[in-house]
Amino acid sequence: MTKTLLNQLEQVRQDMIQCASEKGLTDESTIRLSEELDQLINQYYKEFKKNK
Repeated sequence: MTKTLLNQLEQVRQDMIQCASEKGLTDESTIRLSEELDQLINQYYKEFKKNK
């Protein structure tokens, strides 16, 4: 699951960077992707702590 989660993290990160460069940092789409990335990072850390 962690590998898939890392792939999701990377994809959303790339999407957010592209969106920010095209539409700006304050565009709703960029903010939504940033929030999605935050959630995925939190999920990753929960999995990481659980498997320690």
